[in-house]
Amino acid sequence: MNLPEIRISRRDFGRLDSLLGGTLLDRMGKVGEFLLNELARAKVVSDHELPPTVVAMNSTVRFRDEESGRETVAKLTFPGETSPETPCVSVLTPVGAALLGLSQGDSITYETPDGRLKTLTVIEVITHRSDGGSSHEAAVEPPAGGVRTDGSGRSPGISRL
Repeated sequence: MNLPEIRISRRDFGRLDSLLGGTLLDRMGKVGEFLLNELARAKVVSDHELPPTVVAMNSTVRFRDEESGRETVAKLTFPGETSPETPCVSVLTPVGAALLGLSQGDSITYETPDGRLKTLTVIEVITHRSDGGSSHEAAVEPPAGGVRTDGSGRSPGISRL
């Protein structure tokens, strides 16, 4: 499978890396594994270097399910976050994990909870990070190779996958 390049801001990378650490990753199954793999292959850039055409956390995006042709507009959020004006999709869902870091025009194939493969295409990034991030979002500097480690040289969840 040919995967598109993905880019993630340091702020989003740090918060997602913290979110995936510990027991949460164990409970997430294939979605957690997919998101962790996406983080590991992502190009991490400073917040101001992330182009407005890239899907970041809190971006509102229009995307198409290639099988049905259905277009959806949703805001990519962290678990438990909601938006009164736009439907939300959590980054801890298969669709949310697939959207993260894609650019307008990119397509990606992901696995649904029932084992089917689906492809989505980003049509438009309508708003790019509509907020400046909450106060608990730490800017974590990732290592050159990707996901932060626990000192053993492994990411906190990689050995469990």
